[in-house]
Amino acid sequence: MVLFGKKYCKKGHKMDPSWKICPVCITPLTGWLVHFEEGKVSQIYDVHLGKNLVGKGEECEVRILLDSIQRHHALIMSKDGEYKLIAQSSESLVMVNGNDISSINLIDGDMITLGKSEFKFKSI
Repeated sequence: MVLFGKKYCKKGHKMDPSWKICPVCITPLTGWLVHFEEGKVSQIYDVHLGKNLVGKGEECEVRILLDSIQRHHALIMSKDGEYKLIAQSSESLVMVNGNDISSINLIDGDMITLGKSEFKFKSI
């Protein structure tokens, strides 16, 4: 899809106009961030092997267009079945299971708060 002269894949990742396939989308899937709104699942975001920058920015692998999410809010690193969540600035509200964090290892089922938004982390 092309918007304002920029090309994006179906998941919203910015692509070079010459690319036919999104490099983010073909990277092996290792988990998901499940967004909850008013106690119900509202959106599911893919987490891929390697670096997953989470935020509003068009360069983010996990692009979340919600008001309380910053351009570069957090980073999820996925490698060898292990996951690490890292806040990207001191202004980014990042909590895991109700605790403020700057960096933490994630496990399946962890509840993550980014800004005012709540997600459940699910690993494969």
